[in-house]
Amino acid sequence: MGIFGILMIQNIRYSQRRTQRLRSDDRQLSLMLLFQILITTVISTPYFALALYNAIAILMLRSQFSPIGLAVYNFSYNLFRLLYFTNPVLSFYIYTTTGAKFRQELKRCFQYGLNNCVPFTIQRRFFNTNGTNVIVPI
Repeated sequence: MGIFGILMIQNIRYSQRRTQRLRSDDRQLSLMLLFQILITTVISTPYFALALYNAIAILMLRSQFSPIGLAVYNFSYNLFRLLYFTNPVLSFYIYTTTGAKFRQELKRCFQYGLNNCVPFTIQRRFFNTNGTNVIVPI
């Protein structure tokens, strides 16, 4: 992820005809990528460390756990595995909190979806003509 992120940033920087808006997008993209890599590393490291411990200590050295040690191992393994599997879900929240452009596009997608799927009477109740979110009394 880090290698492809660095290559992506370099590709954007070397593109032709750069404007100030694109530089701002570069900063947002770099910040989002930095947080994605940081959170992925923090979430993945305990799971892989426990898997490495499992491979070395339990499988190769044939260590045995006490009943309490086995309970602690199983609890930590399941907790770290749960955290590891939440990683793809966290991308949405990382992008939403760190990227202003992403939030604007997300809001536009929600409004566009409402305009095409919801009847006009319900749209009028939730949106003014200028697109701001306001509940209008019936």
